[in-house]
Amino acid sequence: MLAVAPVLFVYGYNGVKVPIDPGELLPPLALSLTLVVVLWTILGLLLRSAARGALVVSLFLVLFFSYGHVAEATRLGQRSLPDLFL
Repeated sequence: MLAVAPVLFVYGYNGVKVPIDPGELLPPLALSLTLVVVLWTILGLLLRSAARGALVVSLFLVLFFSYGHVAEATRLGQRSLPDLFL
């Protein structure tokens, strides 16, 4: 679910402004789901628990897809780190 939501959100947001063929969603959805399944499988084997692997993959997805929002909110390039706490 976390892998599909960002792709569908971008489609829903931009679909109003720019007409997008729903068939164009298949490659990004397939890529996102494939990467999630591969990461989940690898981490599930390494951590010896599918639940722990899913938790780590979910955390990675949240951090990956929220990076731009966090970077924009903090604007580290324009402020120094102490300014963020003021």
